[in-house]
Amino acid sequence: MTCSSLPESKLLHSTSIRTNMFQNIIFAILLSTLLFSSCRFDNQAESNRESNILHIKEVGEVKMPLDSLTGFYNNIYYDGSEGKLYLLNEETATIYIFNYEERKVVNKIQLSLEGPNSVGENLYKAGILAQNDTLFVLNYMTRQLCMLNLNGEVLKRFELWAQDELNDPYIVASSDRMPVKKGKLIFFASENPFQHKDQTKINTVVRLDISTGEVVPCVNRPSIYNEGYFGNYYKLKNFLFSNPNSTSLFCAFGASPCIYELNDSCNIIDTLCFPHTITDDISPLDPNPLAPIVIEKLDEYEATTPSFAQFFHDNVNDVYYRIISHGMSKEAFRTNDRRKGPWSFSLVAYNKDRQKISEFMFNENEYAPDMAFINKYGLHMAKLSSYQEDENHLTFGVFNLVGNE
Repeated sequence: MTCSSLPESKLLHSTSIRTNMFQNIIFAILLSTLLFSSCRFDNQAESNRESNILHIKEVGEVKMPLDSLTGFYNNIYYDGSEGKLYLLNEETATIYIFNYEERKVVNKIQLSLEGPNSVGENLYKAGILAQNDTLFVLNYMTRQLCMLNLNGEVLKRFELWAQDELNDPYIVASSDRMPVKKGKLIFFASENPFQHKDQTKINTVVRLDISTGEVVPCVNRPSIYNEGYFGNYYKLKNFLFSNPNSTSLFCAFGASPCIYELNDSCNIIDTLCFPHTITDDISPLDPNPLAPIVIEKLDEYEATTPSFAQFFHDNVNDVYYRIISHGMSKEAFRTNDRRKGPWSFSLVAYNKDRQKISEFMFNENEYAPDMAFINKYGLHMAKLSSYQEDENHLTFGVFNLVGNE
């Protein structure tokens, strides 16, 4: 029997079956296509997400020549406006000025330790600051700041000793805690190791007006320090830095995940917090801020408890970097290996929205985080391991954010 001889009802029914089957096949093909397309786009999106991940990576090295009298640990200061790196050799009281691009010494200034141009003897922990043709040398022991020209002649002196030794800040100036100069104003980080019932009444920044000699202590410690006794050094440190894209000054603290934006009047105008997983590990040694000090207990706390350190701002890419010390394990501290450092530490990168975008962990004795600076090429950090192989150069590893390779 041929199809034409089928009754009309059966023919319509058969045609309907074939149509439904055809539609089902088309639907299945479309569905498969959509699923495949969806998977392809999901995979592509995932691939795009992976390709957008940034990593902190050492992208190069910069080597500055050293003479036979200059060792590794020195105070350094980078003047970004002129592309010059200043190195103070405390042992010989000599300042070396390097041209960054040419990688060579372009000037050497011998500081006087006595006479009319004396910067004072014992330059232990002395600090330097430079701007154009003017140098500032801070003698940490005498708390005297000398303003000099490039011939080493003292043009002016400023006395910065604390008026109240118990409650006033002691200014500091080391490679990791350099002063910040803004016009006629110089801002110094400070330290005050004494126990106080209310830490928020302790000033942490000293502002010097070099035109008048006026010295103003300002910027109180944040409220986190009233949660207990945080030791007497590492967690109490503060760090200053500036952002070339802003007129503001910024201050960071060893125990706080936040930084504080300051104006020229030394007032806090904003608080910017950068969350990190170690925040919960930075707890006070004792909930009582006036707890009796037990040296052995304090030493272990200082050596094993993490702390926040320097902040840097990459104004080219609008990225923040923060160094975080992880301390050593309690097991290591309780053995004969009771070193004070260097310890393992991290370099953490944040975007302009203060979101963490990358972190790089350093091992002990590879780099010196307290000898670091930043310019348009990236964050530079002195390499202790390279100096141990080549004492004729101070080598900096250059770190930057790169995508997946």
